[in-house]
Amino acid sequence: MIAVLSSVIPSSERVELIERLAKMTKTGGKLIVGDFLYSDLPVYKERYKQYSELEPHTFQTEDSAIIHHFSKNEIYNILNPYYEIQCFETKEAKSIHQRTLHSFMVVGIKK
Repeated sequence: MIAVLSSVIPSSERVELIERLAKMTKTGGKLIVGDFLYSDLPVYKERYKQYSELEPHTFQTEDSAIIHHFSKNEIYNILNPYYEIQCFETKEAKSIHQRTLHSFMVVGIKK
């Protein structure tokens, strides 16, 4: 699941999506998730303020999409009830608007 969770708003819907995926995943099966981590860049700090009441690190893009950026703990908390985290890697990546951000790739094994 690449760049899917960031567009699922609010957080309760992300949890529901992971619950549904867990029901479809066999014990020992893998879930791979990749998306963006929240940014300390000034442009993003300003953008996050727009939707801070909805949830932290959420903003509207130039093309009107509402997007959420994650903390590492947030991803662990969403996946942990159903998946054991086997691997969590971070690296820089370009957004669709060509901004450089930290991204993550996590592999979870169904409990």
